[in-house]
Amino acid sequence: MAQIRPGMTVSLVVNTNILKEINDIRNSTVYDQQGRNLIVAQTEPILSSEALGKTVVVSFLTYEKGKPVRYGFQAKVLELLQAYPLNPTQTVSAVALVQKTSPEPYNLRMYYRVQPPGEFGLLMYLFDQPLGIIDISLGGALVSAPVNPIPGFKYEIGGLLRLTLEIDNERFSLQAKIKRLNLPEGHRARRDLQFVAMEFLDRSPELDRALGEKILSIQRELSARGLGV
Repeated sequence: MAQIRPGMTVSLVVNTNILKEINDIRNSTVYDQQGRNLIVAQTEPILSSEALGKTVVVSFLTYEKGKPVRYGFQAKVLELLQAYPLNPTQTVSAVALVQKTSPEPYNLRMYYRVQPPGEFGLLMYLFDQPLGIIDISLGGALVSAPVNPIPGFKYEIGGLLRLTLEIDNERFSLQAKIKRLNLPEGHRARRDLQFVAMEFLDRSPELDRALGEKILSIQRELSARGLGV
């Protein structure tokens, strides 16, 4: 199994801005590794205190049979270290992480958003009502949603949603945090729908694998059609 070790260059997928074409990916270096505990260099731009307690993805390159292969795993941000002793005469800013999942083959393109046409076997539900997926990545999605999916329900920025994501007839339960709300514009806009940008929380490795494979499949199909991603 691929192993991470001190001195390796890694990429941290931070998932802080799901409305960009790609999520926030920052480079770092591993300073120390003890079991599942890691110390990595503070990134540029730096991780702020808002990252504490959040899950990031740590990805790294290794070589198998002479060919580069990228692996990744989920990790929780434990602490921001302002004066980590790199050696007896030098201190640096660093980030303490704890590894949550085992390394698996990984592709950073899974964090590019795709705009899936309806025939791609990717569906999302809130209170058993279908949502319109405008674009989606491993980090989150932008959807069109009913203004009143059930009586008394109200969308709020920062609020949590319990969703069902269906990928090729396999269903996954998923929690998401609302990051942004917008109403359709124009005099012909539907008033029973609104746009909801959301960040996915606590994704399982099984969901990451299934959704990542689906995103790559959609990218390949759209590229073959000349539609791009």
